[in-house]
Amino acid sequence: MGSLRNTILAGCQVLPVLLSAQMGTAAGTSLRIAPGTTLHIDTPLVWTTAAGSQTINDGLVLFGTGAGLAEAPGAPFIGTGTERTTVVLDTPPITVDPAGLGLGITTSYAPGTTTVERGHSTTVDASEGSSIARWYRVQSAANGPAQLTLRYDPTELNGLDEADLWIYREHPLTSVWTPFASIVAPPVLSATVDSMGHFTAFDADLHVGLNSPDPAVDRPLLWPNPAGPQAQLHIPSGRMVHRIELIGIDGRVHRQWNGAWPGDSVPTLDLTGLAAGTYHIRLDGTGSIPLVIR
Repeated sequence: MGSLRNTILAGCQVLPVLLSAQMGTAAGTSLRIAPGTTLHIDTPLVWTTAAGSQTINDGLVLFGTGAGLAEAPGAPFIGTGTERTTVVLDTPPITVDPAGLGLGITTSYAPGTTTVERGHSTTVDASEGSSIARWYRVQSAANGPAQLTLRYDPTELNGLDEADLWIYREHPLTSVWTPFASIVAPPVLSATVDSMGHFTAFDADLHVGLNSPDPAVDRPLLWPNPAGPQAQLHIPSGRMVHRIELIGIDGRVHRQWNGAWPGDSVPTLDLTGLAAGTYHIRLDGTGSIPLVIR
């Protein structure tokens, strides 16, 4: 099947696709997978999108074993739906990109059964900053640190500057987006992350408390962030803090400050001598405030 032309797949269907070698969306054509439709690609083939084509996925596309996706620049899948695949990684993978969805995974351990899901919506964080129009959710049987390469299409930048993009992971308990110092080689970002999860890309300067504390916000705030040789921490009103810890993505305490800081105080944190990267601030053994050291 060389191409699907002006096709609409509609309404609460489960559609198996049993083809061979290749299928695709040809230049000048449009394909739409309607809401409620699940499209199974159950045979080894590559779905290609040609330049000048449009593929709108408002449903769910499931890529089976050996099936994959190859999108031309400027012609990625769009829409409110997702693409998903499940693979078994029983040896440590080296930049394995399941189904060609654009997320390369490298680990020093065998992740086992791994599911990668991709979507095309933007995310708005608590500071009202917006992400690119692409996200990934990764679940694996063995969850641990990984090196990720996240590929995006220039049409998904959502007004962000490519040179300033970093990979972020949503913290599963607090909905805080944790930044990971990233290498940018457009259209690919790469970073070492502490665990699998929900990933997207924001501007590198999107953090809690970038410039100064807001007294109306009753939570700890850090600034500047990213930080240089020092950072300042605003202790929220009504709280007394006795221990401040700087935690690396390796889980180790890299620096600790002890004292007695009442609410609305602003202790200065000495960061000299610390390696550049992503850390977290923990107060009295609780909480997780991302801090990036440059």
